[in-house]
Amino acid sequence: HFLLQSFFGRTLYNRAYIPECRNGGNCKINKENRTSCKSCRLQKCQAVGMNKRASRFGRPPHCTSFKKLYNIDQQKRQRDKNTTQR
Repeated sequence: HFLLQSFFGRTLYNRAYIPECRNGGNCKINKENRTSCKSCRLQKCQAVGMNKRASRFGRPPHCTSFKKLYNIDQQKRQRDKNTTQR
């Protein structure tokens, strides 16, 4: 399902990337032919409940947020340490 999430995220942020369906939106999307029609693939994503607000595509990874918080905490501890030494 990771590939589907990646496809969904990429297409949401680059709509020009999706050509119109040549079969009038009636393509059958399955594992064998999922790359043949991007338009129908996106429609299927939306039909099964995927939405832009829930997409994590483009968000920084959790470890990035953790590192930022860790660095802020370390800076605060250093300031507190310097303040108490005075």
